Amino acid sequence: MAQSVTMPKMGFDVLEATIIRWLKREGDRVFIGEVIVEVETDKAIVELESLAEGSLLTINAPEGTLVPVGAILAQIGAPGEQLPIPGPSVEATRVSPVAQRIAAERGIDIATLTGTGSLGHVTKEDVLYATSGIELPATGLRIGFPPRTPDTEGKITLGPMGEAIARRTEATMRDVPHFYINITVDMTSALELRRQFNHVHVGPTRASLNDIIIRASTIALLKYPVFNSTFEGDHLSVHSNVNIGIAVALPEGLMVPAIPNCETKSLAEIAQASKDLAQRARSGTLRQSEYSGTFSVSNLGMFNVDSFTVVIVAPQVAVLGVSTVRPTPVVISDELVIRRTMTITLGVDHRVAHGAEAAQFLAELKFLLENPSPLTQ
Repeated sequence: MAQSVTMPKMGFDVLEATIIRWLKREGDRVFIGEVIVEVETDKAIVELESLAEGSLLTINAPEGTLVPVGAILAQIGAPGEQLPIPGPSVEATRVSPVAQRIAAERGIDIATLTGTGSLGHVTKEDVLYATSGIELPATGLRIGFPPRTPDTEGKITLGPMGEAIARRTEATMRDVPHFYINITVDMTSALELRRQFNHVHVGPTRASLNDIIIRASTIALLKYPVFNSTFEGDHLSVHSNVNIGIAVALPEGLMVPAIPNCETKSLAEIAQASKDLAQRARSGTLRQSEYSGTFSVSNLGMFNVDSFTVVIVAPQVAVLGVSTVRPTPVVISDELVIRRTMTITLGVDHRVAHGAEAAQFLAELKFLLENPSPLTQ
């Protein structure tokens, strides 16, 4: 019996997506887990995998079509199978959501652009090319983005991603009772471990400090699975995998894509996965599975931030905020020495855990970072 391929829900505020490219044609053989189509939301380009095996009988949503969540994209079944009820059609558009947003933000009339995508689809690159002569405002920062400035009416437009972030954080802070715990970690040994690790690793497997924190967080979550769960009213559903979300700042807003199955990955594999994930988040080519984080890490250390509070990425129940590492005078065995310390902040859903339990989790994480040898195993 034929199975329908529907537009999946890819976040609380994603209501529709545009078909960018079909990787299979009608009549092609399709296997479970095979990427069959690329779609574009207002946040990223996502690869959708088939959940069924068989022949691609029909494509109901052509390239360039704007499709609501839940609509039928295609149908998969036995070769030559007759479909008694055709899937519903959807209204077509020739402009991607991201291209629409960028054009609106930069005052470009989308009707004046020539699309280079499939079926004349106006893409993000078409809009960026049209505005390539516009210089960004100067900034004294070595990292980050130019400051946002108002238009002639004194307004700073949020755009679809900004609006989605506003709605989601407002709902999260309203519905989820947050509490926070800070702890100071001596990172001297972790930094030395990173130096030794990177001495023998080259290219994408070289580890950042954030990769070490992700590895330590994974081990701590396996010991304290309550922080790797979802609140279900009268119980907690503990996730079978540890999918660590990484906060990635973009000019349009913040994304938190996840490294899946961190419990099966070595430090080198996490390092490679995190670089690939961040790069594809910035280029807008994330996969559907990378929106399913179970715990998140937000790192502002590169901005010399000493500590900060973080907002939980619902339906997750905890998030870790990571600050900068600083040389700090500390007393060890009655002697004053300089160590490199860092403050980390755990934000927790109070419906899920209480302060003592969160403190135990942070203490475990602190121990792992201060005694980091097992992190490279």
